[in-house]
Amino acid sequence: MPPQKVMEPKASFGIVLSQDKKQLLLVKRKDVPIWVLPGGGVDPDETPGNAAVREVLEETGAVCSVVRAIAIYSPRGAFTETTYLYELEEVNPSKRNLILTEESVDVGFFPLDKLPSPFFSIHLQWLNDAMTSSDGVIEKPIEGITLTSILCFGVKHPILLLRFFFSRLKRYLENVSRPG
Repeated sequence: MPPQKVMEPKASFGIVLSQDKKQLLLVKRKDVPIWVLPGGGVDPDETPGNAAVREVLEETGAVCSVVRAIAIYSPRGAFTETTYLYELEEVNPSKRNLILTEESVDVGFFPLDKLPSPFFSIHLQWLNDAMTSSDGVIEKPIEGITLTSILCFGVKHPILLLRFFFSRLKRYLENVSRPG
């Protein structure tokens, strides 16, 4: 996939496997305490691949490089944005120094057959895409994030949904109050 500059809000995530390919690097968020793949927003002046590498470093302390582009997920509805998924590898796993940040409460490698709970279901779908694809970049809409699915999640996990809502409201209010 050729590097592309980003003009609209987009996100990029990294799948980082252990050297033996049996464990996956995950982050447990502080705002909504669920396990997720490391990733986040793509800055206007960077490529999605560079964003995935940067986000993994910022969220976990793992220094990585891009192995391959796995997927480009197109938005579907108001709750999603274009999202890129990359396979990354640690540059020097023997010098690994995983860290916690202001956004996380835990970080670590977990066996692929015993992922921690609760694990974000969309990221589980993306992990399955990564494990089953080897040639080419998958291009498809993001599935599973609809108003109905959010409401169902809220019924099952009302506290998590409220924490998510208030974290987004806080972020929105911070952005609105910034000058310029």
